[in-house]
Amino acid sequence: MGFTVKRVMMVLLPTLLCSYPAFPDFPRPLNFQPDGNTGMPGNCGVGGGFGDMCDSGAAEPDDTPFFQDLVMVDGVQYWHQIIGDPAAGFAYEIYVESAGGSYSSSGGKPSAYRLSNYEQQSGNGFDPLGRNPENGVEFTGNGTGDPTKVVMRQVMGGEWDEKNRTWSCGDAGFCYEFIKADLKLKPKITQVINDSAQYIQSFFELDMSNSNYDDDTLAGEIINIMKITDPDMPLESPESSYFDMAVDSQEGRSNVTGGRYIYTPGAGWVDRGDGGTGKDFTTWKYEAGTYQYVGQTESPLKNIWEIVEGPIE
Repeated sequence: MGFTVKRVMMVLLPTLLCSYPAFPDFPRPLNFQPDGNTGMPGNCGVGGGFGDMCDSGAAEPDDTPFFQDLVMVDGVQYWHQIIGDPAAGFAYEIYVESAGGSYSSSGGKPSAYRLSNYEQQSGNGFDPLGRNPENGVEFTGNGTGDPTKVVMRQVMGGEWDEKNRTWSCGDAGFCYEFIKADLKLKPKITQVINDSAQYIQSFFELDMSNSNYDDDTLAGEIINIMKITDPDMPLESPESSYFDMAVDSQEGRSNVTGGRYIYTPGAGWVDRGDGGTGKDFTTWKYEAGTYQYVGQTESPLKNIWEIVEGPIE
């Protein structure tokens, strides 16, 4: 199967000095709701809020809602970001532990808005996805975040209940959710397709929150169901258009590996890049942690479901 466990991408935030509110311990609601407006630029369109620093006076090609602040949770400082709008089909919320100042517990080129050079001001936001092949993971920070210092949620598609501030798949043709609601535990991934025009219905869910990042012995709980409803499809029996991995996988020939991995933290920020001449952030060093997957191949990411080799009897 082609399903893979993705690593979390962290992005460094701009430098800011501010006070921050205190909130109860994790888990947090993760309902795309701002819980303060103390950061910079603060709230830029999430829930209708719009801070003074959001408008540069020029036409803005990207009007995606964005919110940012600093909060204290259980005595630890976190960056809090909300990006997008679940009612529009995409939303992302994250709390990532601060490493002091404007740094988070993930790597990438630091930024300094006081410098005149645009790239220096932007940091890894200058090329966050590494379109320039010279800007590898050491520049973007992709995949370098410490998952034990992050809670996050991303949704696509689905249906948003504005009154109750809740998201669900509902009757939408497509929905996707990635949620990691606990610092210590692994995430859950859900994807649903209900495409009547193409006669396809599918439900996939991998819940890896039954283990922490020191445990690679316990596989996640997986549901994988697909149904084809095309009336013109030649069928020997109605069952041939329906597959449920729990009952239809050949006994002894499937092996669930999703969730069977461990994470070992790295040294983190070895050089913050602000000690050079003029603090120009031209050099920096972040030592990321490593993932180790059960049965790991040459790829750093491991398929969550593999077929055991051998003849099919």
